[in-house]
Amino acid sequence: MEEKRTPPSIWGPWWATIRKWLYPAWLLYETFIRFYGYSSAVQIYLTTHLERLAFMGQRGTQVLATFGGVITFVVCTISLSLPLCFICYHFFLQNNLTHTLFEKKLKFLL
Repeated sequence: MEEKRTPPSIWGPWWATIRKWLYPAWLLYETFIRFYGYSSAVQIYLTTHLERLAFMGQRGTQVLATFGGVITFVVCTISLSLPLCFICYHFFLQNNLTHTLFEKKLKFLL
């Protein structure tokens, strides 16, 4: 019986080696940009509401705002970016990870 072959990507045979690294790297870059926006928004929110945190003083509020921004960035990166990039890398590393026709069609387009 003839074995089914997976069709090559529409972008050419060289694309298969590049996409294993490109998609996770692009995802990591995009999420870092978004998480930086989230963390800077937390910092701006805390510094603009200085009157509500008057018991800490101006220096304490700035420290809290910076710490809150850094914590927001770290939590988002650890809980969202790194596992998703790892999954994306393994998805494109193995030939047919889920053994479905949808995956073959998706990889053909990507």
